[in-house]
Amino acid sequence: MAEKETPLDKAEIEGIIAASTLGGIIASEEFGAFAELMLSGTDTIFDDVSAAAYDRYVSAISGTPTKEALDIARAKAIQDGRRQATQMTQAALNKMGDVIQDGLSKGLGPKEIAKSLDTVTGLDSNRAKTLGKVEEYLKSTGLEGEALDKALDNKAASLLKDRKETIAQTEARNITENMREIEAISEGKKYHFWTTAGDDLVSDMDIANEAEGAIPISQAFSSGHFNPPSHPNCRCTKGYTSNKEDADDTAQEIQELRKAS
Repeated sequence: MAEKETPLDKAEIEGIIAASTLGGIIASEEFGAFAELMLSGTDTIFDDVSAAAYDRYVSAISGTPTKEALDIARAKAIQDGRRQATQMTQAALNKMGDVIQDGLSKGLGPKEIAKSLDTVTGLDSNRAKTLGKVEEYLKSTGLEGEALDKALDNKAASLLKDRKETIAQTEARNITENMREIEAISEGKKYHFWTTAGDDLVSDMDIANEAEGAIPISQAFSSGHFNPPSHPNCRCTKGYTSNKEDADDTAQEIQELRKAS
């Protein structure tokens, strides 16, 4: 089980609120309770994610895990818990802010806006916006009442399924890459290097990570990530070596193969 650690302190929570789209609305009497509810769940999110991640890391270690590997797994599990608690809280606040701002711009009252908030539960900010656009379009066609509600429920279910699949894929990659790092450290590897898919779809962030070549394994890449994925649906991977020159040679070979293809 991962060690207990306070996931978010007061300063971190205030920073999340300040960065969210809620802005001054957060302090209003009508909607303050929504933000408080979202923030109150960070302890549970942190504990659940940390414990689950730790179990997955340990079960994935081949052979009998060493104390060093277990310590790394525990530290990474705690890191995963903090990251997800922060990201989920930020996403929830951003989602709330978008819905509230949109509702106020349309002249809706607190009860109507609250209903909209319930509708987008589970969706991230971008998918919540998509659902809002679909609702506007359906209303423009004259759809209303139960027919409108049913159409929106179906669309929301589809968007939620898509989000869950994206999260599952990204988190599976995260676990795999973290386990590879734990095993590399256990084997005495000193350097790691980032490798992209090498096509036009690669992000500038990942290109910059790859361009750094081999760096100390304890050092994060320029994007701030230690391991792929750096973003949802990231296709990058990472290599390890005890010899920096070997990594540089490998990088050179990859570049030459790409030019020849």
